[in-house]
Amino acid sequence: MKNIQQLIDNNADWVKTITDKQPDYFKKMVAGQQPQFLWIGCADSRLRAATSVGLEAGEMFVHRNISNLVSPDDTSCTAIIEFAVNALGVSDIIVCGHYGCGGVNAAMHMADKPANVVEEWVYPVKQLYDAKRAELEKLEESKRFDTMCELNVLAQVNNVFNHPAVAGALASDRKITVHALIYDLASGRLKSLPFSQPN
Repeated sequence: MKNIQQLIDNNADWVKTITDKQPDYFKKMVAGQQPQFLWIGCADSRLRAATSVGLEAGEMFVHRNISNLVSPDDTSCTAIIEFAVNALGVSDIIVCGHYGCGGVNAAMHMADKPANVVEEWVYPVKQLYDAKRAELEKLEESKRFDTMCELNVLAQVNNVFNHPAVAGALASDRKITVHALIYDLASGRLKSLPFSQPN
């Protein structure tokens, strides 16, 4: 078990490693950010957003929450998207879920009404599961969970397109590309999920 002092010491080692190679690294960071990508991903501690795709600090704006949800009722996510699109000028928005998502699993097994704050948070995933249940039950049991994780990503991509900042930018012919990705914890690999962009 690590303690906070070890984390502070690790930070000092990290700073030294970086500044030995790039003495002006932190001066560049202070100057501002111009990320190309906004990443909306799950808060699962096993996931690494920027480093898993080979990006450096300043190249990806990141928002994470349980089950990578994009909800119009979530002011944090709504503000992140608005800021990323309107202030930072990102050109690519990624929604990235992962197989084995605990939030999706909880939603698939919860009762009709949320029993706590976590269940309330993932309730939209339960509603999606209920809507797709007949389709999912045609699949082998081993594939249902993975498919539901994918369906959740695609549902959140749809919510991104419905976000006022994204819809407004696209209506004004600004180029923003939305991507649906899913991460495999067992291999560390990302997979792109196909979808049709709304008109």
